[in-house]
Amino acid sequence: MRSFHAVAGVVALGIGLVGWATLGQAQPKPSRPVKVEIPGARPQPIDDPFEKPTIRNGIPDAPPTREPVRVLDKGDPGELPPLPPPPGKAAPAKEPVKPVVFIPKEHPEPDEPRSTDPVARQDSSVTLEWFGPTALKVGSPAEFTLVARNTAIIPLHKVIVQVKVPTGARVTESEPKSAGSDTVLMWDLGTLQPGKDKSVKFKLIPPGTGEMICSAWVTVTGSSALKVQVREPKLAVAVTAPPTAMPGDAVAVIVAVSNPGDHPADGVTLALKLGTGLEMAEGVKPLVEVGLLGPGKTREFKIPCVAKAAGIHACEVTATGEGTLKAAGTATVHVVQSKLDVEIAGPKLRYLDRKAIYTVKVTNPGDAAATEVAVSHKVPNGFKFVSADGSGKFDEVTKTIRWAIGEIGSGVSKELKCELIASGAGDFSHAITATAARGVSAEKSFATRVEGLAALAMEVADSDDPVEVGSDTTYEIRVTNTGSKDETDLKLVCTIPPLMKFKAADGPGKFDIVDGQVVFDVLKRLPARGDVIYKVTVTAKQKGDARFKATLTAGGLTEPVTRQESTRIYAD
Repeated sequence: MRSFHAVAGVVALGIGLVGWATLGQAQPKPSRPVKVEIPGARPQPIDDPFEKPTIRNGIPDAPPTREPVRVLDKGDPGELPPLPPPPGKAAPAKEPVKPVVFIPKEHPEPDEPRSTDPVARQDSSVTLEWFGPTALKVGSPAEFTLVARNTAIIPLHKVIVQVKVPTGARVTESEPKSAGSDTVLMWDLGTLQPGKDKSVKFKLIPPGTGEMICSAWVTVTGSSALKVQVREPKLAVAVTAPPTAMPGDAVAVIVAVSNPGDHPADGVTLALKLGTGLEMAEGVKPLVEVGLLGPGKTREFKIPCVAKAAGIHACEVTATGEGTLKAAGTATVHVVQSKLDVEIAGPKLRYLDRKAIYTVKVTNPGDAAATEVAVSHKVPNGFKFVSADGSGKFDEVTKTIRWAIGEIGSGVSKELKCELIASGAGDFSHAITATAARGVSAEKSFATRVEGLAALAMEVADSDDPVEVGSDTTYEIRVTNTGSKDETDLKLVCTIPPLMKFKAADGPGKFDIVDGQVVFDVLKRLPARGDVIYKVTVTAKQKGDARFKATLTAGGLTEPVTRQESTRIYAD
């Protein structure tokens, strides 16, 4: 790029007022404007940022090239002598002004070595343009306009324009009002944006004929700003897992760690923490090294686990990186489990040959459905199978009733019934077993006592009726145990009526005659379905209606059994 020369100091603009020849001569029309460019000193850094330059093919446009300052007045093509510096200041040395070249590197790495060349440089440049007549009339005011224009690509601050009033000349008015003195006018124009301008006006009365030099200068405070892209790495963690599982199931925990920032995240690691009901598969470590994670990138990891115990268990994952980078994510797995409870209801006591109905209730109190449910009822030896409801089937060999139920939902119950007959006396246990898939099972037992029932029946019959006085008749007493239980301690007592006289007796044991009664010895045992016969022979003494009475007691009887037999006695 072609460099240009800055005009050091303040360049004198204007042209001597020529032609004060006659007072009656009319004031001529103003010629073309006088344009003077006065670059400012190298700016000091300030806080205000610069406007973004136009970028073409990755390189910002350079400021326009400026030629050396020349007076643009017809008839005076030569260079003007330099303007005197502002009061109290030395003339600045000439130095080349370079354009701004700022080529930011896209996505610089944080550890990239710093270049020794500057990455940004700004040039503060402002031009002053005179507008006004170049020939004046003595004693008549002439209006001049100074335009300050910012030709740089950055804002210029504290722009101050000053004009040295020629000796003997007088300023009648200025717009805006000058803040200087009678000899030096001064205007503070504030900040000039790139490509913008501001102007001041004043009226000047020349003192007399001859050449008059009008000097103007401008001072600015420039700025140098560097636009730096500050980037930040970030971490985000998303954890997903199956919402439910059962003990023994494989559980795949998916961890996605991402960098939603705009700078690489380095040294990324994942720390895994599982609830007590979850267990990492063999070989899986609780710490995963991720390393470098670029901006906008995501890496996904599959953590194989196994469900061990029922309950709600958390999968917590914490991601950390260099510096203070940290993020966490959590997912929960509800480990559900089916359970089985079994109950049995039935008679605790049954007599022989009596029916007994048993009800089996199977319940799933777990939080998952129980599948492949089967129930078995082991029938004890003291019972015989009669029937079973539903799908119940009886196995004669194993004496087992089996039901194939299938599935029982969570909190659901199923009732099963069977009918048995007590076939043997004693204490018997009914074993109930319920099983389901995944090794779920439950057992229950129920005891039933089976007893026999002693039921004694006694019959009394005479061999001759009526009987003649002096003749004999025999009474037969038959005792039968019609129950299912042996009877014990049987004792028979027969009462001889007064119209008769004892003659003989026969029975299973001995007997005694006590106060007109035949008392047989106690029979220790009478088997179920068994009987025993007693016989008593008497002789009729006198006519009438005789009543023979037999009384039986036993260990299983709460009340004695009594029977009477009537016999008529007659005389010839």
